[in-house]
Amino acid sequence: MPNITPTTTLSMVLSQKVPIYITNEEVKLILEEIKKDIDKAKTKGQKKKLQTYRRMYLFVEGLFQLGARVSELLSITPSHINRLEKTIRLPNLKRRKKRPQGRTPKDFVPYQERIVPITDKFRADLVEYCLDYGIRPDQKIFPFSRIQAFKIIRKYGKKAGIDERKLHPHAFRHGFAVHCIRNRVPLTVVQEWLGHYSVLNTTIYTKITQIDNRDFFEQVEW
Repeated sequence: MPNITPTTTLSMVLSQKVPIYITNEEVKLILEEIKKDIDKAKTKGQKKKLQTYRRMYLFVEGLFQLGARVSELLSITPSHINRLEKTIRLPNLKRRKKRPQGRTPKDFVPYQERIVPITDKFRADLVEYCLDYGIRPDQKIFPFSRIQAFKIIRKYGKKAGIDERKLHPHAFRHGFAVHCIRNRVPLTVVQEWLGHYSVLNTTIYTKITQIDNRDFFEQVEW
């Protein structure tokens, strides 16, 4: 059996294919397309459609701003939002906890959670949406399936003229990671936000950002 060391593990990670990711600018184009439908629904007084389009807008915005897996984002409720600290508590569905022996407490959460910061605008939009439509603290904000989520991205991504290879929920997660690293967020922090078990899993994104290495070098004082 070969000897697996941290060096060989890192080499294996970096030899992986670079993931397809969506950019911040492309996400904005998709959001602009949804905003057009929001404005139309407002003009025509279509209240039900307005709620649907607002929810779609928040979903797409959340996918990119949180770096969440689609199943994680679909599971959040208003109780996951910390309005004061401007964070969202995301369930890390890939890292489950062991159930305690004996009777399981009512408040037991079967998976680990991570805290991800959010912008003032995204927090305000989420809270406003929940208040406008009476979303209860334990009620899902995005009550639709993974397939419906995929269709939303495909529909508005095509309208925005985005490369179809990028129109997948996971491309938003990859885009979040690349965007953060390019904006000087430390790799270990990005790891924490993504909920990766090891920072080695996050290292793959440095292959994409290698073009920025010269900028880092220029900031070093010699």
